[in-house]
Amino acid sequence: MRTAYQETVLAVEHYESVYGESLVTNLTAELGPEIATALQEDGPLALAVQQAVIASVGPAIQDRRAFLEVLDAEQASIDEAYREGDAIATELTEFDESETATSMDHSTICETIDELLERCRQLIDARQREIQERVVSRYTDGHDLCTYLYADGPGEWTYPVLTVAVSLNRHLEEIHHHLETDGSTGSTIR
Repeated sequence: MRTAYQETVLAVEHYESVYGESLVTNLTAELGPEIATALQEDGPLALAVQQAVIASVGPAIQDRRAFLEVLDAEQASIDEAYREGDAIATELTEFDESETATSMDHSTICETIDELLERCRQLIDARQREIQERVVSRYTDGHDLCTYLYADGPGEWTYPVLTVAVSLNRHLEEIHHHLETDGSTGSTIR
């Protein structure tokens, strides 16, 4: 049984680099501590242990399927946030690079920046709400999922969408502040 588990579940090429868990640790997480302990013993498995393994596999499969659905939902959320964040950044860049920005009156420029700020705030609010409302399982929530997925990634950002969106929001607020205090209509976007 241990050999079969090692040759299937633990044999995926990324297992060591991503998980690096021992057989016992993985068995405990997937099938429970009682089964992990029973499978450590040498010799044939008692009928009761065999039945317990079979009974625990179904829920483990259901948990995996449910987690895949959560991952699919997270991917869709990331894609949507990327599209909106990219659209805001693109509009800001296009606005700055256009002749329109230098020829517009001050109030129109402020309105454009305010609109982009509002969209950015909506993006931040939507992502925060999604993280707070997400239930991954009985034991984990949206914050745990973000930690699991992103904490060890590039930049070690636990909340990459929020990090980027807040950075964009700060940039827009700086522009807004500059427009309010300076009052100029020259290129102030950069």
